Amino acid sequence: MDYELMRGRTVLVTGATGFIGSHLTEILTELGADTRILIRQTSNMQYLQGCIDKLTIYKGDVTDRGSLTKALKDIKMTGSNEPIIFHLAAQAHVKESWTIPHVSIQTNVVGTLNLLEAIKDIDLKIYKMTFAGSSEEYGNQPQIEQAGNALNELSPIAPISPYGVTKVSADFLCQNYVDAYGIPISIVRMFNNFGPRQRLGFITPTIISQALSNPIIKLGDLRPRRDFLYVRDGAYGHIATALGGIAGDVYCIGFGKTISMADWADKIIKIGQKNQLWEKVDITLDTERFRPGNSELRWLKVDNSKLTRTTGWHTKYSWDEGLELTVKWFEKNRMLWRQ
Repeated sequence: MDYELMRGRTVLVTGATGFIGSHLTEILTELGADTRILIRQTSNMQYLQGCIDKLTIYKGDVTDRGSLTKALKDIKMTGSNEPIIFHLAAQAHVKESWTIPHVSIQTNVVGTLNLLEAIKDIDLKIYKMTFAGSSEEYGNQPQIEQAGNALNELSPIAPISPYGVTKVSADFLCQNYVDAYGIPISIVRMFNNFGPRQRLGFITPTIISQALSNPIIKLGDLRPRRDFLYVRDGAYGHIATALGGIAGDVYCIGFGKTISMADWADKIIKIGQKNQLWEKVDITLDTERFRPGNSELRWLKVDNSKLTRTTGWHTKYSWDEGLELTVKWFEKNRMLWRQ
């Protein structure tokens, strides 16, 4: 994939101040794209300070269709040739989707519908929109795991959390608007990303932040297995899909290997010890951190061959390389993540 094709192209990123969104925004400015972002009035811009002078900023919210329409009209009026939209704005925490399900539905489903309607209503001619779906759409698939296979674009959909349900709903809405109105949208089903700036509450920063402060850390269920991908690889996956993906198609993005939460924690602890950031760290289980009832997603492993075959995308960071960068970032930026 020739990422130089982004140079000079107008792009809009929703969710640009979030974890993956901030890395994607940063990379887009590095590639020379005319980068525009939609952020809420209350959004924290701390992670975009290094590229803020290269951004056009629209204040708004995906739940407010009027502010979306205003931003898209401005892009249309500038005469930008077939802009690309990266739609990442979401309530992205699975556990929080149980405590604030209405917010999850409003942001993830209604917010996506608002964006689709705004594109349609002003007749904005775009090159591509990518929608950030999720591996949570698949739910538990023991038959695939037991057969020694991996999840791909044709695997069954069976979400087991409100978050997963919202992503399936928005995913299908996007495909509806491809079929009905010809809006060129590709679906990106992201598997677990990790890296600098990830919000506390997700497994990787939870382990690191506690280990930097305490010899004993509290974690939830360590039996599930996940497919972890370093965030810059994930961000490039969005760009590759936007440039080379087919409208209406789904693309799974992940590392292609699975690891238990227990082994992931052990790997992080050893990397911190190697860098002399902490000494001995013990783990205790905290049942308050478990997902409710039988809603735990037990296994995820991706087959990312479709994206690689279609666009040439591939991973650049190993788990150890990515974790090394992540652990060092959290150690050097304690004031930022503690906020």
